[in-house]
Amino acid sequence: MKKESWDDLDEERKKLFDGLTCFFIIDFNDVKAIKWINKRAASVFREWKHDLSEIHKLGGRDVIPEVLLHKRDEWEWLCTHFESDKYKRRSVANSSNRGKKELEHHSGRKPIIYRVAELRDKGASLPVVDVYPMTYDINQFKATEHYVSINT
Repeated sequence: MKKESWDDLDEERKKLFDGLTCFFIIDFNDVKAIKWINKRAASVFREWKHDLSEIHKLGGRDVIPEVLLHKRDEWEWLCTHFESDKYKRRSVANSSNRGKKELEHHSGRKPIIYRVAELRDKGASLPVVDVYPMTYDINQFKATEHYVSINT
């Protein structure tokens, strides 16, 4: 797959949808379902490319991942991609942006609204406020000030 992003993989996306229909009943007219599948597949594709990038960082072109042993040309293309100025600039920008995050979500799979309802059922007077520290790590005091100022 000599492509930079999931959006560039038209032919591969068709194969994915064909493969999924073997296991699931998919309504291709359901826009929300198709969007969800595409979003999830794009996420998996990004994670896969990230894993390959980490292998490249550790071993360079000489360490070929097992999944690409029979596709040396694809590994070479990916290595060239990982070594390009465009990729490096994007990588540095993304790392910098992740470092600027003031809040880190950590509530798990349960939606926050369910946690609010649980707190309300337990008698919490301000469940929306009480759920905040349960669901976010506050990296900087400024983030707390911001939250309080926009919600008071």
